[in-house]
Amino acid sequence: MPFAMRVRSWLLLVYAVCNCAYLHAQLPFYTDDTGVTDRGKWHFEFFNEYDALQLQYPNVRQNTANFKLNYGLPHNLELDVDAPYLTIQRTGETSPPVAWATRTWESSGSSIMESKGSRIPALGASFYTEFRQATPGSSLVPA
Repeated sequence: MPFAMRVRSWLLLVYAVCNCAYLHAQLPFYTDDTGVTDRGKWHFEFFNEYDALQLQYPNVRQNTANFKLNYGLPHNLELDVDAPYLTIQRTGETSPPVAWATRTWESSGSSIMESKGSRIPALGASFYTEFRQATPGSSLVPA
């Protein structure tokens, strides 16, 4: 590839990366399989969601980073804890309020396992317990 073409390609790539705009789209549906973490194993997940808030003035944007840790128990059971970290950006504020949001403890199990050639789908169940983490008087919770 000639030098001039490589330079143009790099410039186009730099322009595309530096000239990003907000995307307006709906997130895909969240689906979860019925499998559980293997016995005695740890599983860590992280996901981040950045939202533009509509009709919620003065709140304009919200960022939720979620940390999820699972531990596999015997008999197709698992325990997990979710720890979302929440940031809300408001108009006119220089430092947005941040807080650890509600902690969620979950126990889940898989009662019917999928098998090859069977028409019966896998089935799992979960039980969630939520603990309010933000305290009254903080910047995210009204007094």
